[in-house]
Amino acid sequence: MREIYLLETKDACHKFLLNRTANGFLPDTFLGIGSFSSKIPSSGTGLVIQSSPKFFIKEISESIIQGHFSAFEKESLLMQVPLGEVGNFPIARWLLIGKHLSIFDSDKIDATQYLPTKELMQVRTIEEFMQVYLSFIFPHIHEIRAQSVLFLFDINIYISYIKKFFNWLAKQTSNPLLIKTILEISSIDFQRKITDEFLWFISESSLHPCIAIFPSTKNSFTSFIQSARNIKRQNGYSEELFFKL
Repeated sequence: MREIYLLETKDACHKFLLNRTANGFLPDTFLGIGSFSSKIPSSGTGLVIQSSPKFFIKEISESIIQGHFSAFEKESLLMQVPLGEVGNFPIARWLLIGKHLSIFDSDKIDATQYLPTKELMQVRTIEEFMQVYLSFIFPHIHEIRAQSVLFLFDINIYISYIKKFFNWLAKQTSNPLLIKTILEISSIDFQRKITDEFLWFISESSLHPCIAIFPSTKNSFTSFIQSARNIKRQNGYSEELFFKL
């Protein structure tokens, strides 16, 4: 049996983690999945670091300055934090996935060096992008062997990253129709394609028995609910897969 929780608020995240603890799962076996990005500001000098959750920004910035990893690190970062310092996310281990928008903005940067996987060069649709991208990410998650996984799913980062990627890919492949195909999709449809593919992937891959998703916006949460309904209706999942709110 697999359980996929869709969480609307930070309070719901907290209750999910408390419930897992009450059922005998220790907090040190939890894993949070977040993201980090580095961006070159419009001034062209310095580097802006963003992180979800935000409490890793200082540590990531200092690690880059000290040379522990590159500014456009393509490998996911496994981070540790004392449980008493994480507020509504009482999780000590976090896997942060890099989504660096600036690698697509400058001709001076060879973006192919910083793509998470070169297989992305072959994709031509949002659906294909998500399948390749998630196929690269999830084995790293599986290797950590967490008993409970909580995704902080920032839909705006995904949309921005995918749009910039396809704009860049269109130039690399001399395929202007690729830009038109992606940019003509409405914001709602763009978001739904992402949530559909994300849920399809974790539903069919059986990579983990208990995954919770905390979308960054209310619209994204609603989109995930509709995607979950479509999956249950189209594939006839019964007792083997549960979506819970």
